Amino acid sequence: AIVTELGRHLTDELIEQMMARTQERTPERGEVAPGDSGGLRFKSVEAGAATQVWASVADLAEHNGAYLADCQVGVSGGDLNTTGYLSYLLDDDHVERLWTLSEELVDRRFPER
Repeated sequence: AIVTELGRHLTDELIEQMMARTQERTPERGEVAPGDSGGLRFKSVEAGAATQVWASVADLAEHNGAYLADCQVGVSGGDLNTTGYLSYLLDDDHVERLWTLSEELVDRRFPER
């Protein structure tokens, strides 16, 4: 996570909910690495942007659509504190449900992807 000006739109109640949720994450649910206490880890804006900059100049054609983190191609089921991600992230069923929910929440239909 990086701290940006978007945070100014968060209410105290929402911040408390977010912090409580990060403390509830568990290795058993695959949300944190074993031995990790959960919580948020903040990066500088520069560190947060580094992966996008790297992706724009690196030769990643064979990884089109891949999850990228910390200037590396992500690893499904890997360490969530570094380059790992949970498998649902790239699951087509989850993508479709999120797309549909997003359209419902903003009451707008978007062109087919």
